[in-house]
Amino acid sequence: EGQRRTAVESAQRQWLAARNAKCGRAKPDGECLARLYKDRIVALAREWRALGGTAAGTAISGRYAYREMGEAGEMLLAEMPDGSVYVQVETVNTNHRSPHSCSFDGRLKTRSGDVLEYREPETSKTCGLKIAVAGNRLEFSELPKDCFELSRHYCGMHGFMLGNYV
Repeated sequence: EGQRRTAVESAQRQWLAARNAKCGRAKPDGECLARLYKDRIVALAREWRALGGTAAGTAISGRYAYREMGEAGEMLLAEMPDGSVYVQVETVNTNHRSPHSCSFDGRLKTRSGDVLEYREPETSKTCGLKIAVAGNRLEFSELPKDCFELSRHYCGMHGFMLGNYV
C-alpha cells in the first residue's frame, strides 16, 4: 500500500512538472491545461480500473470525438471508484449562421454493462439520455427514441450533442 502511494505521488509530481513545461507556469495556456487535465482524468480512471477497480462492464474511460457534418465536439468518460461514470460533453454546430453549442457535465450512476442512462425528473418527466459504448465507439441518444427534451435543455436552439462518437 505504501509503495503504491509513493509511486502515485511521484507520478503526479512528474505530471505536474510536465504540465507546467507544456502549458506555461506564470501565464498558462487555458486550452492546453484543459486538454492535459482531461487526459489525466482518463489516465487515472484507467489506472484505478487496472489496479482492480470494480467497475461494471468493459473499460469505457476515454475521450471520444464527435464528428457530424458541420458539428464537432468531444465526450469524456471516466469511471469513478464509487461506481459512477463522470461524463463531460462539449459540442458546437457550425452549420448555422451563428454557432450554437451544447454542454453536459455530470456523474451517471445508472449503468448496465456498457450502457449508461441519465434521467433528470426536474427537467423532463418523460425523457432521459443514453450512452451505449461498443469498443472505441459510442452512441449518445435520448430515451425513448426521438424524445428530445433533455438534449434541447443542454443545447442552444440549433446545437446538437446526440449522435456517434469515436
